Amino acid sequence: MFDKKTIKKIIFELISIIAALIIANLPIPDGLDKNGMLALAILIWAVLNWILNTMNDFIVVMIMCCAFVIFKVVPFEIAFSAFSGTTYWLLLGALGLGCGIVKSGLITRLSLYCMKIMPPTFFGQTLAMFISSIFVGPLIPSTSAKVAILAPMTISIGEKLGYEKKSKGMFGIWSAMYFAFNQMAPFFISSSFLGYVTLSFLPKEISAEFTYPKWIISMLVWGIVMYVLGFVAINLLYKPKESQKLDKTDIAMMLKEMGPINKQEKSVLAVILVCLVFWMLERTLGISASVTSVMGFSVLLATGIVTPQDFNTKINWSFLTFVGGAVSLASVLSKVGVDKWIGSILEPIMSGVTSNKLLFIMTIAVITILTRIVIASVTATMTLLNIIVIPLCLAAGINPWIGSIVIYTFCHQFFFKYQSPTTVGAFAAANGDDTIGWNYVSKFNFVVLGVEMIAILASIPFWHLLGLM
Repeated sequence: MFDKKTIKKIIFELISIIAALIIANLPIPDGLDKNGMLALAILIWAVLNWILNTMNDFIVVMIMCCAFVIFKVVPFEIAFSAFSGTTYWLLLGALGLGCGIVKSGLITRLSLYCMKIMPPTFFGQTLAMFISSIFVGPLIPSTSAKVAILAPMTISIGEKLGYEKKSKGMFGIWSAMYFAFNQMAPFFISSSFLGYVTLSFLPKEISAEFTYPKWIISMLVWGIVMYVLGFVAINLLYKPKESQKLDKTDIAMMLKEMGPINKQEKSVLAVILVCLVFWMLERTLGISASVTSVMGFSVLLATGIVTPQDFNTKINWSFLTFVGGAVSLASVLSKVGVDKWIGSILEPIMSGVTSNKLLFIMTIAVITILTRIVIASVTATMTLLNIIVIPLCLAAGINPWIGSIVIYTFCHQFFFKYQSPTTVGAFAAANGDDTIGWNYVSKFNFVVLGVEMIAILASIPFWHLLGLM
């Protein structure tokens, strides 16, 4: 017979199906037609599956897209539209480029160079983490890969500074790495896949505006505040009163063990730098960021830096499938008018909030934090909230990019382990149960939230100046 876990999933699935059937058979409200109601019912089914975690997110979106076609809500070309769109191919190329960087060992070498240059103290080594994230962060669009690679290094540095296990100093070094490489990801669009996912939810005419340079400019105040306050907070809270200095020969030895920079690392660095230039000059050159991304990945494949086996095994195909389905969902809802209908329902309810832009932005932040407690998946949360928030932003006269970036910022929560596989991965890579302790990590989330809230508030006048509000 079935075990308890399977029985629980079956019950949850039946609840999801029954809820969808009820929605599908309700009287059709003004503003929707039969196809709109069916789309809404299928969406409810998907959301409940995300909340109840009955199956993997990417499986849910595959079934969802198929259901749109089976029930004739929209034709196949719309239900699966994103799989032939720019976002899907941009992400595929970015994943491939990230694979090449991780495989080459370039991220470790660049980070060690920064540590070697900085003072051999807690202050200096935490500063090295923040500075290296500016240069290394945008090169790899996977925060999970970056923090998992660097986490063991932070423990090694902490030990050489004389910090005991599960001490403030040890956690401080780890937290500097985690904050700089994960929480700072929204600063550069290429620092995380979620930057590209954020753009994909926006109306095409708006997403087209946010080229690589405009994204950085728009995030400038946010980035400065995050870097400064994050660094200051970590040094105030976790810097030990006494600590020995790091022997620079230890870092030199780590670099020596890696050997001189090899041909593969040089090739990867050259490809990435060329891609960054092309992304920056996207409008000037008239070459899509997606084409640049795929071309860069193709060069790594053609030169053997990324092998066909890597292509098959190291590309996150489940993530790509989820994003393809989630972006297609936006097209489906737009086609049948569900997005506008949701906006028309919520606008009068939220009018007291949307009329005050500051209050509206803070409301989005709080709702995102609360939703992440209920929905474990970051991408599922972003999908659901963008569907709701974008129409409200348009009605309130706010560029929907702001609503999306607020969602992106506050999706990275880790009060509980189930909320963040990235955090758990970095914790495990550092052998966290023995070296830092989860108690420190969960409390650190309050520090992160405070810094993020201040960064968003500080950005509002700047966004006004840029004409985004």
